[in-house]
Amino acid sequence: MAGTGRSTSELMGIVTAFGQAYGKEKLQAEEMNQLIERGIPAWSTLAEVMGKSVAEVQELSEKAKIGRREIGAFIQLLGKRFAGSAEKMADTWEGITARITDSFFEFSQAIADAAFSKRSRTGCVLS
Repeated sequence: MAGTGRSTSELMGIVTAFGQAYGKEKLQAEEMNQLIERGIPAWSTLAEVMGKSVAEVQELSEKAKIGRREIGAFIQLLGKRFAGSAEKMADTWEGITARITDSFFEFSQAIADAAFSKRSRTGCVLS
């Protein structure tokens, strides 16, 4: 998500789209639209992976002719294309505040876990 400039909350939509396509063993317009909505240059990237034009890839998609092999290659190319984006984002204001928020959450969780663990060892009834 760092590579597209979108929030990390949209990552689940991308994971869902790829999961749906992989699960049904075909990549179709429905999943492609989910990716496009989240800032992924889906059609052009898939066309690049397959060595075809966007129009040809869209036609193959309509015919359910894009399978797991192409989906895997598509994901790999996206990974290569956006490699290093997270590190670059970490140096931005959004990246810094995200790390602070994550650290605070982890700290709060550790305190809650320690309190729960101590109560359960002492035999106190937890409500």
